[in-house]
Amino acid sequence: MKLRSHLTLIVFGTLLPVLVLTVVLIVLYHTQMRRVTEVSLEDNARALASGVDRELDASIGALQVLAVSDALRVGNLRSLTAWLVPSWPVSADGRTSCCTI
Repeated sequence: MKLRSHLTLIVFGTLLPVLVLTVVLIVLYHTQMRRVTEVSLEDNARALASGVDRELDASIGALQVLAVSDALRVGNLRSLTAWLVPSWPVSADGRTSCCTI
């Protein structure tokens, strides 16, 4: 064999394991980052679902309170307002001052 062939064999013999190791490390890094991303997304989804559940529970509770109101059944909105928000100040014309801008 010529010197050039020996040198080429030595270069490829040295570079091939380095290239294989690089490819393996890239694949392992990609796999690890994908797992981390999946866990993070699952945590975010759980947090969002929990927030939505809390909001729905609050809305259901408010609707259940409204469901037992006799004033709502008969259409008496003044007494319904007084029953729902007795601590809000109401002006003489029946408007609540907390809701005005």
